[in-house]
Amino acid sequence: MPVKITIPPTVLAVSLADAKSQLNIEQAYVADDTLITSIIKAATELVQNEMQTQLMDATLVLSTECFKRTISLQKNPVTGITKVEYYDVNGALQPVNAANYWLISEDKPCMVEFDSDFNFPSVDDRKYPVIITYQAGYATAVEVPFMVVAAIKLKITDLYEHRGELENGTISEIASFKSLVQTEANWI
Repeated sequence: MPVKITIPPTVLAVSLADAKSQLNIEQAYVADDTLITSIIKAATELVQNEMQTQLMDATLVLSTECFKRTISLQKNPVTGITKVEYYDVNGALQPVNAANYWLISEDKPCMVEFDSDFNFPSVDDRKYPVIITYQAGYATAVEVPFMVVAAIKLKITDLYEHRGELENGTISEIASFKSLVQTEANWI
């Protein structure tokens, strides 16, 4: 079940100013701003992938093979379901009436649940005929849990200080980073 971001976040979980403070770089020094911004994005992506989460508000699309009574949404925290669609047997994209499904956000991962009276329509034989569009992530950076921000900052430091270096052919791994991410992943 592939998930892709169709509308990316407009804000970062860690600002450039915060990253520069973490790296002990003067705010007035701007020569590395583009590099640091790309490192912030990479570090955030690493944390998101490790935690299977979406930190900042974005629109995501989950494509799945078939209808099920409940379908897990792979990136939390989910804030809403925009729409559910499917390709019918003729290959035409059809909407599902929003009255036939709802978000279960108390469980992790969050899920779409379909009404027990909803008769699943026949779908096209393409690999992923059912499409769920949803919003996930925090609206502001201050909502991101502190331990997640700390993990991003650790990874920013690691990537900045070791840019261009590989350790045994892979990006170095920080034990405290793993610990912070795994602890917080259980709560988001």
